[in-house]
Amino acid sequence: LWGGVALLLAGIWISLKQVGFDRQTLPMQVAFAESRWADVLREADRGLAWGPFDEEAYLMRGRAYAALGAAGRAQADYRLGLTYHPHSVGLWNGLGNSLQETGDRAGALNAYRRALTLDPRSGETYNNIGTLYAMSGVMDSALTAYRQAVAYQPDLTDVYANMSIVYRKTGDLARSLDAAARACLLYTSDA
Repeated sequence: LWGGVALLLAGIWISLKQVGFDRQTLPMQVAFAESRWADVLREADRGLAWGPFDEEAYLMRGRAYAALGAAGRAQADYRLGLTYHPHSVGLWNGLGNSLQETGDRAGALNAYRRALTLDPRSGETYNNIGTLYAMSGVMDSALTAYRQAVAYQPDLTDVYANMSIVYRKTGDLARSLDAAARACLLYTSDA
């Protein structure tokens, strides 16, 4: 009987904490959509004070730090989120992006590869890898990664825009224009 009462009270306590966390996620999501980065940080902190219930709080807070130019804090947030949610492709991608931003290309590639072990069909991850290769000047590998991205997620506008840039840099203007046109078409259909 006492064990059942203790279990019931623990369930109620965790549920109340989850509700408190959820009350903060809506303002956080609105602030994120409106690019109000200071508000994202404040609301994420309030939500996480209730507990680490959802990786989204770490992901949005990390992206807010990155947008504010605090790549080190973004990396710390992504890593903290990964201690609670190690199977989050978004957190691995965010970590890779922030590592890439600070010049740690090997660390970024490792983070992206970890994301691919969790979701081998992540077009966003292949796009990130393509961008990493393009920034390193390895255009053939960049194009290969971009092609994999569109094979898995053909509606990613950024991939076509990135492909257009790489094709232009390699002198293939016809393919550059085709990729740019596809990016514009996808962008206008999303708007």
